Amino acid sequence: MLPLFIMFGLLFSLQCNFPAFSATNGSALMTDQVLISGDKLISSNSKFALGFFRIGRSKSSDNTTLLNWYLGYGLTRSQSSQLDKPITDPIFKVSKVIVSRDGNIVILNNVTKSMIWSSQIENRQNTSRNTNASNPSNVWWQSFDHPTDVLLPGAKLGRNKVTGQKYSLISKKNSEDPAPGLYCMELDPSGSKQFNAKVCNSSMVYFSTEQ
Repeated sequence: MLPLFIMFGLLFSLQCNFPAFSATNGSALMTDQVLISGDKLISSNSKFALGFFRIGRSKSSDNTTLLNWYLGYGLTRSQSSQLDKPITDPIFKVSKVIVSRDGNIVILNNVTKSMIWSSQIENRQNTSRNTNASNPSNVWWQSFDHPTDVLLPGAKLGRNKVTGQKYSLISKKNSEDPAPGLYCMELDPSGSKQFNAKVCNSSMVYFSTEQ
């Protein structure tokens, strides 16, 4: 079977379906495994970790989200699935991460079986059992395409000329709440090669790299 690898992003493929069991270690999540509270996936180079983390500085905070953390220089948040809608207790205690049969990364409520979050990639057929996860054409979704306020080594900032997807940095709401804030750093939409620090979804620019 083809695993979900955590290597400078999340790479995954469709698998056969088997009864689920917890994945407590390793760098791959198979479709017969689940990721629950306390579980972590660590990349083969030990620079990234995927798992549930409590957010906010308060020890009493019950807000939790699925995060991809960069471990190269301490614990640095890199990408998140749903910082704007964190999971709270008691729902968090019954939450799990799976790779669904249609190839999506999904967070489920294990009691109600309802979906909390999904990577929402288009449905794709499993045409090959020998898919090479290191081939960029086989990457359906990766966390590097959804940065937060941290630009990691090897990550993109700009625009995909083929798909039109925009890669921009987004500030945190505040020091306690890491949900997306008001400010963005993105490529100038006019076609120049400068980057602008601006209010997200507006034309108000505070700083550009050519100034």
